[in-house]
Amino acid sequence: MDTDKIKRLNAALYMKMWGAPNAPHRELSVLTTLNGKKHSTLLIDTFSKAIKEADKLNLSKYEVRGGENVDRINVWPGEHYRLLPGLVKAINATKVIEIGTHNGLACLAMLDVLPKDSSLVTYDIMPWQKFKGTNLKEEDFKDGRLVMHNADVSNPHVMDQHAKVFQEADMIFVDAPGRAEFLKQMKRIGVKEKCLVIIDDIRLWEHQKLWQRIALPKLDVSSLSHFSGTGLVEWSSKEKLFY
Repeated sequence: MDTDKIKRLNAALYMKMWGAPNAPHRELSVLTTLNGKKHSTLLIDTFSKAIKEADKLNLSKYEVRGGENVDRINVWPGEHYRLLPGLVKAINATKVIEIGTHNGLACLAMLDVLPKDSSLVTYDIMPWQKFKGTNLKEEDFKDGRLVMHNADVSNPHVMDQHAKVFQEADMIFVDAPGRAEFLKQMKRIGVKEKCLVIIDDIRLWEHQKLWQRIALPKLDVSSLSHFSGTGLVEWSSKEKLFY
């Protein structure tokens, strides 16, 4: 039996034992004090602006796409799809990267607010057309703002090929397995100072250790974002990345 199945079985057992509330999606988490004493006025200001933008957004027009979880794209708080474009607008980002294309919902959400002269580069090891529940269409790529690379940028040799894209990014959304390796490669190639890095699922059991280890200024914004956790990081390639 693979590790993921064992984890799911253990989670189901724990939740049954301790009477976890019924919900369509349940995951194990743990309460801990937070490592990291670096206050970030920049992150607090950015998040304050972003939630005001998210409150005004309506992404329900994409529900007709009919792909995986598309009925969640306009749910906020609880999902991050409205917060992500809110963050784009809050920092006036024009060069955005997504690591982990998956079903394409985050792409659509951010693309919705990106201006014509901007770019959204998304990375995944699987072509979007092969993802069974994709919400993307060929038309989403026609104006050139959205570009996809089937590449694993946790690999140093691959990251070197895409270093310029990362070095110029205003905002990077990390939502793929191997988060720690992506961050290490981003530091190695020198992602620019104060780039806004968003890390998904920071409250899930398997990702909480990573969130604790990050030594850069950070802010947990989960209550007004993704139920499984959303963390903002004020990036610096000059400072220590991990405790």
